[in-house]
Amino acid sequence: MLAAVLLAAAAAAVTTPLAAAAAAACTPSLTRTFYSTPCVNDRRQRHVACAPGADCSACALPADADVPCTTCTTRDYERVFTQCEERAGHAQPVRDIVYYWRQPKTCEGGGELLPTPVFNQSCVQYCPAGEVLRERCEKCAANTYSVGGGFLFSQWSEWNHEQVYSYCAGWNATLRRWLRNDEAGCEPWQLRGDRVETSPRNTPLGWTESVFIVNMYFVQPPANNSLRFVYRVAAPELSTPPDTLYFFVNGFAELGPVTATSGWQEFRLGAPHGRGAIQRGVNHFVWITRTSPYSAAHAPVLTAIREIELVGAERWSDYECSPCPRGSSAPPGAARCSACAADHYLDTSD
Repeated sequence: MLAAVLLAAAAAAVTTPLAAAAAAACTPSLTRTFYSTPCVNDRRQRHVACAPGADCSACALPADADVPCTTCTTRDYERVFTQCEERAGHAQPVRDIVYYWRQPKTCEGGGELLPTPVFNQSCVQYCPAGEVLRERCEKCAANTYSVGGGFLFSQWSEWNHEQVYSYCAGWNATLRRWLRNDEAGCEPWQLRGDRVETSPRNTPLGWTESVFIVNMYFVQPPANNSLRFVYRVAAPELSTPPDTLYFFVNGFAELGPVTATSGWQEFRLGAPHGRGAIQRGVNHFVWITRTSPYSAAHAPVLTAIREIELVGAERWSDYECSPCPRGSSAPPGAARCSACAADHYLDTSD
């Protein structure tokens, strides 16, 4: 009898953790949240159900709860631009702007209504730097910025655009062809948070190239299109041919060879800057650092790019203002952010 009791207790001790695990709360990806409307005395009911097609049999759904109501603000809805298309009665492609509440909708009232759709808006409406397109051009708020229809790459924590990538290559004289990456024993450009950089080291193959590529489609006419990038080449003094940086646009050299710079330098290209022209359509921007066989005995050159700004790329206007990175700020209507003054900081992590 005692043995049976002990066995039952042991079984319960073993099965209890499993039962607790089975009763773990369902993750948000498996559920949908609904709120009763309208609010009564600033309170309403929240109900969590299993999402369509999800299996919630192995988890526990939260119980219904009485929760406070929050008033609706502009942060509670999103704006979407539909696909541009040709429509009768319009000389240029047009699109619509539609609004929808963020789901699950957690607000009620407060005087903020869902805006009505805007139909047949021109797809070629231009907003300058420091402004964004809503129904019309509007200035960015303080501590945010826009480049005026394009992109600003200044945060280098991940390869966040499928058109931006890097590789390295080394020349094999025996095979008489270029080998890439691990096969060549070299490294591509590396992400460093506030910059992307490369420090190519000589390999047994001799000549080595580290290549950084941005492919971008420009929609605006050449008169509006421009490129700007901030770079640095830090090289030790060499008595032999040094490593060099080159910059190409659509196969044509626009900068280089650069063997060293005095701190950070800025390079601008495009009609607005009076130098070159960036045509409408796909443009290929390529930065290459080359290491010669003769620089093997010397410290490698450190080449870095801090910012790349492309105006006129993929859209006529920016649709949202971007927040300034931590440690920088901007006045209303800014095209870019500036570093905070000494003994000051702006924390935009919220």
